[in-house]
Amino acid sequence: MNLTSIEKEWLLLDEISFHKNIWEYVSQKGYWQDIFPAFVQYNTSYYLLKKINKNNLINDYYQKNQRITLCVSEDHWKGKVENIQSKIQINQKECFCNIQKSYVFKAGLYVIVSQVYENSEQLAILFLDHKNDIEYIPREEEFTKFYDQKHHLLLEHYKISFNGKISNNDFMIIPKEKYKKLFYLIPLREITTFCIVILGMYSFENSHSTKNLNEIETLKNQLLDLRKTINYKDTKEMVKKIIPYLNQLQRQEPQLQSIKKIFYTYKNKESYL
Repeated sequence: MNLTSIEKEWLLLDEISFHKNIWEYVSQKGYWQDIFPAFVQYNTSYYLLKKINKNNLINDYYQKNQRITLCVSEDHWKGKVENIQSKIQINQKECFCNIQKSYVFKAGLYVIVSQVYENSEQLAILFLDHKNDIEYIPREEEFTKFYDQKHHLLLEHYKISFNGKISNNDFMIIPKEKYKKLFYLIPLREITTFCIVILGMYSFENSHSTKNLNEIETLKNQLLDLRKTINYKDTKEMVKKIIPYLNQLQRQEPQLQSIKKIFYTYKNKESYL
């Protein structure tokens, strides 16, 4: 739940500095799992909180040295906001929640996206912490766990369940269309960061050779530019360029095999929304 030194140093950086740090770290050390907690928060929870003007929450939990996790994914939701089953029923003084999420790591703050009961045009964003009675269900898959270089567990994912009351101060309502515009960019942000990680790993594994050196440098710079005006079309084209390097990596971590599946799924998508 506490921030690592990398998270503490990197989470408040601007986009270009953050990704230059990732490139330098992975290409020089050859290791990537210990940057994953920073990677995830930077592209998801920190991004969303900034966009909905909740920088105070970022600052508060950063000062507390605690992680913030965005909870969206559910079993069988297929990446579609419309398929989210979690719901909040809003009353005047308090609200009742029925929340089920499938891919969540333990944190100080849980930013949870849910449907609003009997209102198909809005979504609720809940802000829950460890004081709420959240149930954690461990995931057994090895690809849901991330380790530092000494093989100490850094982060693992759970399914979570929360059924209970919260106050009107513990959530905000936004139009569903506004959230979809914000959510649209989150997977693009994640996959472009993964692209830089993959190039960094390839560069480390081939540091003894000048093979593809100029092309890798060009791709890295293109990725840094893409982060400034990130969009679906350019991201999909970039994924196609990165896949050959991904396939040449020597390592076989289960987390990396899961990433390969994401890349090939993304490559073959006809559209994003």
